[in-house]
Amino acid sequence: MRSPRHLSSPVEVAAALSDTAPEEGAISLHLSDWSELQLVQLHFHGAGKCEIAPIAFHAVSTFTGSASYMSEEGNGYRHPLHLPAGATCFRGASTGARYVWTAPHEASITCLDPELVRRSALETGLANPDRIEIENAFQERDPVCAHLVHALEAEAQIGPYAAQSLVVQSIASALASRILARHNTLGARDKPLHGGLGIRTLRRVRAYIEEHVGEPISLDDLARVAGVSRFHFARMFRVSTGESPMGFLLRARIERGKARLKERDVSVSRLATELGFADQSHFTRTFRRLVGTSPKRFARLQDDAKS
Repeated sequence: MRSPRHLSSPVEVAAALSDTAPEEGAISLHLSDWSELQLVQLHFHGAGKCEIAPIAFHAVSTFTGSASYMSEEGNGYRHPLHLPAGATCFRGASTGARYVWTAPHEASITCLDPELVRRSALETGLANPDRIEIENAFQERDPVCAHLVHALEAEAQIGPYAAQSLVVQSIASALASRILARHNTLGARDKPLHGGLGIRTLRRVRAYIEEHVGEPISLDDLARVAGVSRFHFARMFRVSTGESPMGFLLRARIERGKARLKERDVSVSRLATELGFADQSHFTRTFRRLVGTSPKRFARLQDDAKS
């Protein structure tokens, strides 16, 4: 089977997004090209979707006003992962993704040369710097990376000046170090967390819950994803997260509900069914308990904020 072509530059990624946009001019971009690092600032003016081929660089993306999701293939199924405003997305070189956007928003993609990351690993004394595997991560809020990307955005607005190369190189090195510290998984074992689930196992379970958040999910289902017995799963999950699997599932459903309520013309009764609640009353009671207000009032507050 022929391996997919790698997108070798951020411009190719932007072109791939533009090619699948519903109309010409639906996406606009600004590219800042520095040595070993490029910053692509994208403005999505409508809705669309795109399959991104594997990329030849490590990417850190931040989102503003996002109404979209990424999805990745793994364990035989696709994980749809909601991207709230302020999310930071990490994607390692040689991986692709499916990106769906449902409303206007902005994204900044910082593209790091793998050689820069390898050199950073060597300088920090990381074992096997020539064998780095960056784990894809979504839905996270990484204030350090967000701050560094904002600094790059500011440099892009200023334009070239004598010391800019040194400033950008410093930011690039800081981003590479952050990625290595948090997302380099090669050689790492999935060690249980003091009697809980391993880090990778916990992420796999959470991804499964996000994908099936509106469907009936049993302890047997989650234990099977985790690869442990049902008898041990609930205890191990609580040790790892501080809450029960059912408590986490309810919270995931309410978080999805909050995201959907930010869209206009969403029926609360339809949303209750979509999220797997017994009825509208059950959804409303749970929403009020976890959020502190009713779904309808929450939706009104969102509309007021947009006005």
